[in-house]
Amino acid sequence: MARLIIGHTTHNSVKIWVRGSARWPVAFLDVRDSAGRRKGQTQSLSLLEDSFYTGIIYWSNLSPNRPYSVHLSFAKTEDDSAEDRVRDAYTTGHFTTFPIPDAKSEFAQQPGMNKIRLSAERLEATKHQVPGVLVQQWLRS
Repeated sequence: MARLIIGHTTHNSVKIWVRGSARWPVAFLDVRDSAGRRKGQTQSLSLLEDSFYTGIIYWSNLSPNRPYSVHLSFAKTEDDSAEDRVRDAYTTGHFTTFPIPDAKSEFAQQPGMNKIRLSAERLEATKHQVPGVLVQQWLRS
């Protein structure tokens, strides 16, 4: 079962949906750059039963057109140490921030994928199915 869904990526932010459980109701999230350096403090989120132990963490102050990785762990309380947290299956993900708006640049969704040329002169909505994730790209024409 998915524990982590990455979405609504902009040139400097991302929203990350997490799903815990009654046993592990607190999520801890780190975002790291391609060199493995943490981008800001670890964020925690208490997940409540009435929301089916789900929540969204918003991460900002990221650099445009850069690859990042997301690392998720769970605990019983927000006071649990890093050693007491658990990492389940499906708790690591990757994304690339978009280029600066209105700037011409190349953008690669994932390492090894073909690059997509974005242009400030084209405006059209396109949808692509990328391994289980619906990605919307807004291009200016």
